[in-house]
Amino acid sequence: MSVTEVERRRRWWRRSASVLLLLAAAPASAGFLHVEDLLDSQAAVPAAVRRLEFGSTYYGAARWAGHRHLLRVAGSRGEQVQWSLTLPWLYSSFANDGRSGRDNLLMGGTLRMAGDGRSRLRLGGDFWLPLAGEALAPLAERRAFARLALLGELSAAGGLEAGLSYCWELRGIGPETDGAPWPASWALDLRLGRRPATGLRASLLGGASWQPESDLVYGWLGAGLGFAWDGQWLVELAGGPYHGAADEPTRADYRIRLSLRRDVKLADSAPAATGAGEPAGGGPAGAQP
Repeated sequence: MSVTEVERRRRWWRRSASVLLLLAAAPASAGFLHVEDLLDSQAAVPAAVRRLEFGSTYYGAARWAGHRHLLRVAGSRGEQVQWSLTLPWLYSSFANDGRSGRDNLLMGGTLRMAGDGRSRLRLGGDFWLPLAGEALAPLAERRAFARLALLGELSAAGGLEAGLSYCWELRGIGPETDGAPWPASWALDLRLGRRPATGLRASLLGGASWQPESDLVYGWLGAGLGFAWDGQWLVELAGGPYHGAADEPTRADYRIRLSLRRDVKLADSAPAATGAGEPAGGGPAGAQP
């Protein structure tokens, strides 16, 4: 037997052992889905703007660590419609010695239902294509998911944002999976912002998620600080701990997110002043990191 053949078999056995270990160590992983918060994935884009965003989120836990990098392109069509396409890349050390690979491709959009310059109500949706790499649990599963949501925004005094969403697995799309469908879940996301100085925004962040089928309930509470400049750029650092579901092995203890984005006004649009931190309703820059 050649040295190449021996090495190939060793790799096969190592991979098989890693998969078995992952399955044995995470029988309840189907109860916890680490997806990007609704208020981040569907942040409002001003009219006639193209947005480029880079985000990096670190998930820390006692027995594993994870990292999600993402690149997002987003835009709007008038005041009513906006869209986004997100390409994520993951690292996860759960039940293995560390794996890196692609996450599920995320597509989304919203439709403005009502609102004026100070408030707005939107109907939104996200769709995950099952392209995640192997052994990247618990940050990714190679399954298709959809999320339907209502988003409300009030731009006065820095801004209040809220989102209520329903997320479920789309069976029959992508690779065949064993076992029952992933439990559907409800989530509530909140953001309360204040502007202590020009270009600055401090935020209190929070959210809760629950799955009626599995009785899994958990939440998180944190804070963020954003800085906008030149009417186009915005950088934000945010983070906080998770609460509840302490017995769930795939739950992270905390997360930290760093994001950088740039808004570019389309050349053929009206010369209204908009910026990376400005809501579509016309609030000041830095009002919505």
